Order: sequence, then structure tokens, then C-alpha cells
Amino acid sequence: MMARVSGVGKSILLMLCLTSLLAACNLKKADETVSSVTYNCPSGNKMQATYITRPPTTGKDGRPVPEGSVRLSLNDGPETTLSQTIAASGIRFADKDEHLVFWSKGRDAFILRQGAIDPNFKECMAVDPA
Repeated sequence: MMARVSGVGKSILLMLCLTSLLAACNLKKADETVSSVTYNCPSGNKMQATYITRPPTTGKDGRPVPEGSVRLSLNDGPETTLSQTIAASGIRFADKDEHLVFWSKGRDAFILRQGAIDPNFKECMAVDPA
């Protein structure tokens, strides 16, 4: 025998279903943080970096492997996503072939293209949030 659900019960059931559906649609993982920084460059160019920080994993050799990424918007091209790589200092992101590298340390950031500093995106400084 099936129990009948009252109007209030149906409303509560509907709210629970919608809450579950919305929670499932949240694409941000529980262990990641997201922050955005705008950088102004002396050349007059701007970069928008959206950092996605995730805990590192452990490599086969026992050393930590960075798992973060950055969505990078340059005013001279489309948005691209770069993976975090190992850096001796600061934080470094690169595409698969290392043709495009974004590096930041503290408030400074720059772009490498094909292994050379891009003169349009060097000595860039983070803009203080308004």
C-alpha cells in the first residue's frame, strides 16, 4: 500500500529534490578554491588570472605533484587554461607543450611564449581590488 503525500509533504519533497539537483550541478569541487587577480603591465596590456587551487597529489617518487590550474585572459587573445607545474619560486602554469607559460610571484607576473619573455606581458603588477 502506498502512502498519500499531503500538499505540504509534496512541497517539502519538491524542495529536497531541487536542492539535490542544484548541489549536483555545482561544478566546483569541495577541495578547490577559486580566486581572480587582474594584472596591469607597463606596456598597457592587462591579464586576468582565475586561479583554481587544488591539493597536490603524490607522484610515484613520493614528491608532491601540483594539481592547480589558471584560466588566463590576455587582452590580445582568447581565454586559455594552463596547468600548474613545479616552480622553484612563485607559482608557474604552462600548456602541454610549454609554448605558453604564466608565472607569478607575490604581486608580479609575466608571460613566456616559446621560452622567451613576452614584451607585452612582462613586469605586470596585481591590481588591488576596489
